[in-house]
Amino acid sequence: IRLVVLPDGPRSHARRLVADFPEFDVVVAEDADAARGLLATADAAYGTLTPSLLAAAPGLRWLQAPQAGPPPEFYFAELVAHPVVVTNLRDTYTDHVATHAVALLLALACNLHVYARARTWAPLDNVLHLQRATVLIVGLGAVGREIARQLGPFDCTIIATDARLQERPVG
Repeated sequence: IRLVVLPDGPRSHARRLVADFPEFDVVVAEDADAARGLLATADAAYGTLTPSLLAAAPGLRWLQAPQAGPPPEFYFAELVAHPVVVTNLRDTYTDHVATHAVALLLALACNLHVYARARTWAPLDNVLHLQRATVLIVGLGAVGREIARQLGPFDCTIIATDARLQERPVG
């Protein structure tokens, strides 16, 4: 199996793939011209294709997008019509991103930024108690649901919006 890491693909991932899967032929394309040549015999690619790069890849069966939500232009007409399987990084870092968001919320609720600037731990009157707070989560994808789950023990009121949801989530 030949995997071509395209010019916008992460080099660190390529090194890890080489180490973890020595039976694969993992090659890195430094620029579009190199990618065009390497894609001629590629089974898979990691990164963003253009119509001309896709045309240079007659045996391509799998394309890994370099992000969780590729921009609309990632899916050009020739790619959509092509039989290649396209995957993305959705849910790869859901727990990390949600934990970071909750940590930032806790820091703001406790006015950590004020304490850091003042360099003192004197009590402040305007600390937000999450038990009396309402938290708005915009977007109930995987990250939004995980944020809501992590906020559960704080007993705050959670309101969430998501333009794509048709029914209320369970839980």
